[in-house]
Amino acid sequence: SSSSSSSSSCSYTYCPEIALERALRAWHHSGRWLPDGPVSRHAQLQLTRRELRTLVDAFYLPHEHGPTATAFLSQLRTLLCQVDPRAPPHGQHDRAHWEAPLAAALDHARTLQSAFRKLTELRRRELCYSLYPYLWDVKEEAELFELFLMQHFPLHYTLSSPADASDSAVSAASSAVALGGSGSSPLSAPCSCPSADWNAASRVRAAEASATLRAQYVPGTYRGGFLAELQQLLDQRPLSGRLEPSRRLLEEQAQTRLRIVPYHPRYREGAYRVCLETGDEGADGTHLYPNDPLVLGHRYAGPYMEFEPQHCWMLVDQHDQVLGYTMGVLDTEAFYARYRAEWLPRMLALYPEAPAELESDPTKWSNAQQVIHLFHSACDLDLDEQLRTVYPSHLHIDIVARAQGQGWGTKLLSRLIQQLREEGSPGAHLGMAPSNLPALHFYQDRFGFEVYKHTEDDLVLVCAFK
Repeated sequence: SSSSSSSSSCSYTYCPEIALERALRAWHHSGRWLPDGPVSRHAQLQLTRRELRTLVDAFYLPHEHGPTATAFLSQLRTLLCQVDPRAPPHGQHDRAHWEAPLAAALDHARTLQSAFRKLTELRRRELCYSLYPYLWDVKEEAELFELFLMQHFPLHYTLSSPADASDSAVSAASSAVALGGSGSSPLSAPCSCPSADWNAASRVRAAEASATLRAQYVPGTYRGGFLAELQQLLDQRPLSGRLEPSRRLLEEQAQTRLRIVPYHPRYREGAYRVCLETGDEGADGTHLYPNDPLVLGHRYAGPYMEFEPQHCWMLVDQHDQVLGYTMGVLDTEAFYARYRAEWLPRMLALYPEAPAELESDPTKWSNAQQVIHLFHSACDLDLDEQLRTVYPSHLHIDIVARAQGQGWGTKLLSRLIQQLREEGSPGAHLGMAPSNLPALHFYQDRFGFEVYKHTEDDLVLVCAFK
């Protein structure tokens, strides 16, 4: 009936499904699928139409799975969502959600394995050799999922009620015969235990499956080893099919090629660039300072490299390009004194016109003018008594986007905090924008910083070194 309906809907256009069904009928009657050996073995070893169709659906179209393969994937997704990795393999599940998908998924997995075994018995050996490389991996995955499902869902009829236990056993036995004999799986025999022993039998089946998994799928060999390493080196574009170095490989290489080094004057220009590229609350701030890309570095990077280079650590790549840094001072009060005496005069000579003299309304200042105002007013250089005594050090960190999310921020700041602690500092503080929530969570979650002062425009965090 499905063939006739498909024919009516595709009578004037090419329909892959109709073409496939015609080809399968022709192939099945052509004798190409006959097994090797005497005729007496043919009934047992010849591929059935169902097995042939199951294999074909696994390689249906380049970007489309066949109907049975699509259903198999859907069944597996349903079952895997029922598995709690924290629970024992034989844990109870909601039977209404997994009984039907489990039976169908096991049936499909065993059909794939049975079809593969029969394929190896083909009389046409060249056909076997041509298909073998493609079908081997599918067969292996089908066997793996069968064992996994039997480990986490020990055969559904072992958990049946006494009234339907015999029916389930008959159904399972019938499925085994239809799939090429009850010997297709060492774990496929039905359970005939009394109800009091069902849970124990279920645990036994789960243990058997677990033992088989450990024996056949050894970590580092299955989905590991040389073949897995090769497969991870290239990615294929989904539409064009073009091969290219895998994204995972490039990210791993980029991370392994980065290193943390002490500050050196050759890194000064790179540190200024990082300061600019993180100047928009951690994002690239190049567009905010189009006329003076150095002004931000003059305030937040230059004086640290000038006066306390020993407390500056650089994150550089294999080309010695700076991708991030952390900078700090041991004694903030002493640092600010030197900053006022030596750095501010140089900045005032570089920026002689105060923004307030050019425009009385601060809301009309450019981003560069807001930084220049800090040089003229020195309004951000005051410390209260607690900061001077309990949290005398201060620090900050900046990393460009392409080096974020790889753990380098934690490594950089850990190194500086350890250094300050070893030099006798009891604690440190830092200032940041209140709207930069990712940075706030980073300081609080990774290093235990606490909010000390919170205003509309500024957030001060503190951390005691214990």
